Amino acid sequence: AKDVRILPVELINAPQDDPDSLLSLLRKLMPGRDSRLGTPEGWNTLFWDKVKEFQVPAKSLIDYQTWTLSGDLEKQIVASFRQGMIDGGISPFALNAFDQSNISGWAAANPPTPGDAIALMDIQAVLSGSVEGTVHEWREFRIPRLGSDPVFGVQYGNGTVTMNLPGYGPMDAAVDIRFDQFDELGKAVGGTVTAIPLDVDGYRVVFTYKPDGSKEGQVFDPNGNIVGYLTMAVDHDRFTNYVSIKEGTEIKLPLPEPTPTKPSSTIIVQ
Repeated sequence: AKDVRILPVELINAPQDDPDSLLSLLRKLMPGRDSRLGTPEGWNTLFWDKVKEFQVPAKSLIDYQTWTLSGDLEKQIVASFRQGMIDGGISPFALNAFDQSNISGWAAANPPTPGDAIALMDIQAVLSGSVEGTVHEWREFRIPRLGSDPVFGVQYGNGTVTMNLPGYGPMDAAVDIRFDQFDELGKAVGGTVTAIPLDVDGYRVVFTYKPDGSKEGQVFDPNGNIVGYLTMAVDHDRFTNYVSIKEGTEIKLPLPEPTPTKPSSTIIVQ
């Protein structure tokens, strides 16, 4: 709807010393001795208008990200290019005309507004394994520049899941998610998932995500006492979660209504 047109991503992503980089393109387009470079209009006609001819319609997510970063990218490239001209002995008169020319607006046909930027990661995750259900997760993130890692904000989430506790059976729970540390792939390595059982009043399960990738769970009773320990394994590729009781521990939960599928409220793992 915004008719986004930007410079090709491969030009911007390439290292600055690459012959196919944006900086190399600018150097190739740099006009030689020409009296018109003494005016801003001359720079626009001989240089910036030619750069704009390379703009192409956005077709992918990375194109859209490039567009939202176009203002910062222009500043970086212009600063580098400008310093190169100073080192090459450009006259102060021509440099002043360059500074007054269209040094912005050439990377994108219609620059984005702050509201256009990709500012939120929004995930609807369908879980499977011994934890089933759907959770909604979201987090702020930004990309300082192309080629750099995203900077993640805190990831939150909520939803309703069914945990299949070994020896106890299925337990429905409302979950609250808060992750504040992530590895280089964006996977959570710090934070908690709190599950509040819907049919066991006052109890809660808290899984703590650790930097080594492990997830340790503690079961609390209404008085805040720990009454059991759990572990969670996650297959990230398949988004499959497996909950088990920590070896050598037990879980003590109040007896539910007698059913054939829930014979005991105390489970001991040898």
